[in-house]
Amino acid sequence: MRKSSSLVLVAIAVLAIGAAAWRGGDFLWTKLLELHGIHRATVTRPGTAPTEWPATRAGAMARNWVAAFNAGIDAMRKFRAENLAPEVMPQRTEEERDDSYRGLRGRLGDLSLSSVVSSSAADLEVVLTAADGSPQNFIFAVEKESPWKLLEVRIREAHHFP
Repeated sequence: MRKSSSLVLVAIAVLAIGAAAWRGGDFLWTKLLELHGIHRATVTRPGTAPTEWPATRAGAMARNWVAAFNAGIDAMRKFRAENLAPEVMPQRTEEERDDSYRGLRGRLGDLSLSSVVSSSAADLEVVLTAADGSPQNFIFAVEKESPWKLLEVRIREAHHFP
């Protein structure tokens, strides 16, 4: 009986700490994030202002890619024409790129920035929230020197284990 009482007290303490963190305890919220290896500056807490895109070339490129993605196929075609690195262009036809875009757009809907996972001048990993609220990890890579064109956009698929 003593052991079950201790477990109940621990469960209540954990719930209380979680509730305090969720409702406004910035210190507790920060500590909970740090326990999971997440730095406070990269996460948007529910009910607060959104995370901002990093002020890097990769951040600007990713922000513009998301804006084009959300705006539709014509905006995405224009974005690709202006921003894809020349060495990337021959890898797929425009029709293949359009088909890929339509499939992804149909599956995810509008995307919005949720958090920054990692950031450097030429590489960026972010969590974008899809229209259904699901988190999607996107990785963007740009050239490391002028003209800083887009080299890659990848989705890091979540692995679900039974």
